[in-house]
Amino acid sequence: MENGRKRRVGPAAKQYILGGVMLLATVLLVLLTRICSDHFQEIYDQPPLNDGYIDMLAGNDMMVSLPGEAEFFYGKWIVTDGMQDAEPDGMLAITDTWKGKDFGGGALPSEGYASYRFTMRVASEEPFIVYCTNFIGAYRVYVNGTLNVAYGRMSRDVAGTASSGLPEEYHAYTPFSGETVTVVIELSATDKGGLTSAFCYMWGGDDRFEYVVNYGREFAFGVLGALGAMFLVSFIMSAGLYRKDREYTLTLLLGGLVLLDIFSLDIFRFLVTASGTMIYNIVPDLFYASAVVTSLFFVLYVYKTGILVPTEKTAARKAAETAFGAVFNAGCIAAFYALDDFSYKIIPVFLQMLYFALLYFPLFKAALGGRKYVVPYIIVLFAVLFITGIGLMDMLDFVTLGTESVASWSFLVLATGIFLLYMLQIRDKNLAVLREEEIRRKLVEMRGISLREQIKPHFVFNCLTGIQATYHHDLAEGDRALGNFSRYLRYSIDAGEHDLVPFETELKNVLNYTELESMRRGSEIELMLDVEYWDFSVPPLSLQPLVENAVKHSGALDMEDGWIQIAVVREGNEVKISLKDNGCGFDTEKIGRGSVGLANVRERFELLLGARLDIRSAPGEGTTASVTIPLGETGEKDERD
Repeated sequence: MENGRKRRVGPAAKQYILGGVMLLATVLLVLLTRICSDHFQEIYDQPPLNDGYIDMLAGNDMMVSLPGEAEFFYGKWIVTDGMQDAEPDGMLAITDTWKGKDFGGGALPSEGYASYRFTMRVASEEPFIVYCTNFIGAYRVYVNGTLNVAYGRMSRDVAGTASSGLPEEYHAYTPFSGETVTVVIELSATDKGGLTSAFCYMWGGDDRFEYVVNYGREFAFGVLGALGAMFLVSFIMSAGLYRKDREYTLTLLLGGLVLLDIFSLDIFRFLVTASGTMIYNIVPDLFYASAVVTSLFFVLYVYKTGILVPTEKTAARKAAETAFGAVFNAGCIAAFYALDDFSYKIIPVFLQMLYFALLYFPLFKAALGGRKYVVPYIIVLFAVLFITGIGLMDMLDFVTLGTESVASWSFLVLATGIFLLYMLQIRDKNLAVLREEEIRRKLVEMRGISLREQIKPHFVFNCLTGIQATYHHDLAEGDRALGNFSRYLRYSIDAGEHDLVPFETELKNVLNYTELESMRRGSEIELMLDVEYWDFSVPPLSLQPLVENAVKHSGALDMEDGWIQIAVVREGNEVKISLKDNGCGFDTEKIGRGSVGLANVRERFELLLGARLDIRSAPGEGTTASVTIPLGETGEKDERD
C-alpha cells in the first residue's frame, strides 16, 4: 500500500499471473495421473501384494491393482518349461525393472525374459482374470497352472516379441470361496528391463471382462467421428471460398487432432487387433509425432488468424526467437526418437510441453485485450497438452496403471472447445452478414436522403437567380458563379456513388457551398481554415450540413465580426474535426430532433468510419460540432465498406 492507496494489478501482470496459473495447473494435472497411479491402492483402500502374497478377503473390490513384490525368475518360463518347482532368484516388484539388479550372479542387463509368481487368497466365487493392457511386449498369465490370459506373441528373442495392446484370449478361473491360488506371469523377451505396468485382478464374467478391457473405445470413436466431421466441414467451407479468402489452418489443426485421436491407446490398439498386425510397440512414436504436428498446427492457426496481440519486437529478436524455437523443438524430437530407454524419452516430451505451454501468456494477453475466441483456444491448448502428457506417460510406462480412458475423456474437452469455437465463429459471421446487409440498406436510403437534402428547390432557384443577377453586373464573375454551381450539383449527384471521399474533396465542396451561399445572401461568409492533417476520408456531403446548420442557426453571419472555423488535428490514432462559430448558439435537442440531414450525417459517420459526432451549443455561447474519427492501429485510415 502506498499513500493509503492499494496498488492495482496491471494488464501485463494479469497476463503473466493467469498464464502462470494455467501452465502450473496443466503440469500438475498431468503429474496427478502419476501420483494417483503410484498411490492407487491407498486411494481405493485395496489389499497390498507383499512378499508374494495378497489376501483378497481384506477387500471386496471387483478390480484390484497388483503392483507389489512377487517371486522373480530371470531367464525362465516356469509353467511353459515345466519348472514350477524351481527356486526364485529373489523378490522383485512387478512394476520395477530387473535392469541393474544383482540376485547373486551379477547385475542383470535390460534384455531377457522372466517369470513372476505370487499366491492369492480369493474372496469371491466369481470367475476372475489377471491382466494388463497397453503393455508394449507380450506375456502369459497362469492360475494354478491353467492359462488365464494370453497377450501378444511370446518369444525368447526381442525381435520376435509383439503385441496388439489387448489380450488375444482369456479364460477366467472360477475359484471356491477362500481358495488360495498361485498366479504366474511369464514375460516375453524385452529390452526394457522387465515389466513397468501394473497387473490387475478383476472378477465378474465374460461381459464384464469385455467391457473393462475395451472401456473407452466406443467413446474415443465417437469423439473421432465428431472431429472427423468438423475436419470435413472446415475443409469444404474453406474450399468453397474465393481463392484469396481460403484459409486451411483450422482444417490442418483438426487434421492433427484426428491423427492424435487415431493414435491414442483406445483406438490404435483396436486397429492393430482388427488388422492382426501386432505392431503396438510403435504407438508411442506415432502418438508423439501426431502430438508435435497438432501443437505446431495450433501455433500456426493462432498466428494466422491474428488471435495473438502483436508485440513490439525488433526483426532481429523475432528471428532469434523463431530460430531458437526451431532448434529447440528439433532437438527434442531427435532426442525422443534417439533414446532407447523409455524412462528418458519422457524428458523431451515434458520439455516440449512446457515450450508450447508458454503460449498461455500471449493468449491471456489477447483475452485481457478483448480479442474474440481466445477462451476456446485456451481450452484447446490445455486439452492438447494434457492428452499428450498423460498419453505418453502411459505409453512410456511412466505410470503403472493405464490412463487411456482419461485421454479419451480429455478428447471430449477438446471437441467441446472446437465446437464452441465453431459456434462462436458461425454466429459472428451470420451477425456480420446481417449487419453488412443492414448497413448497405441504410446507406442506400441515406444517400437518397443526402441528395434530397442538398439539392433543395428553393436553394437551386435562389442560386440561379443570384447567378443571373451577377451576369448583369460582371460577366466574368457570373461565369465563375455558374462554374461553382455546376460543380456543386455534380458533386451532390456523384455523392450517391461513393461511401467515402478524401477530406480535401469534401472541403472543396464546402468552399463551393459557402461561395454560393455568399452570392445568394449578398454578403461574404467568413470561413476560416486551420487544417493540420489531410490524409483521411469522410462520407460525401457530411461536412456541408454542419456548415449549413451554422449558417442557418448560429446567427454568426448577422454579426459584424461573425465567423465559422473548420479545424483538423490528429491526436494519436484519431483525427478530430472541429467546426465552430461565434454566433448566438441554439438548442441542440431541438435541432437534433428536427434535422434529418444532421441525423443522416451522424449515422453515416458511425456506420462507415466508427466515428462519433458531438454538438455542443447553448444560447449566447456559440456552437461547436466535433467529429472524432478512429484510424487503424498503424495510423492508417480505417475505411469501412
